Amino acid sequence: MPDPEKLCVVSRGAGYLVTARDPSAWEAVQVMPVTDVRAVPSAGVVVFADFTEMVAYGAEGLRWRTKRLSWDGLKIIQVTERSIIGEYWDMRTEMMQTFEVDLSSGAQKGGVDE
Repeated sequence: MPDPEKLCVVSRGAGYLVTARDPSAWEAVQVMPVTDVRAVPSAGVVVFADFTEMVAYGAEGLRWRTKRLSWDGLKIIQVTERSIIGEYWDMRTEMMQTFEVDLSSGAQKGGVDE
């Protein structure tokens, strides 16, 4: 985690941010179930995804949450220093579509709720 006092635990689809010195001090990650986790040290965030959206946590806590990116089956396919690129099945076009999320702000290009 970007905050050196915290660690992340994911178990059975639930994500938790736990204070290392006091394990009784924890918070739940704001997506459920957690289907993917990506640490991006260059951006100072850890990104958690579920089937439809993503959230990012920085040293200060929750940094951003995307709008809905897919109806189901969100898949992260690439992580760069500045963005996360993913894909999803778009039932409107019956084709795979891509989206891109800016790691600093959570702004998205593409997705079902663009």
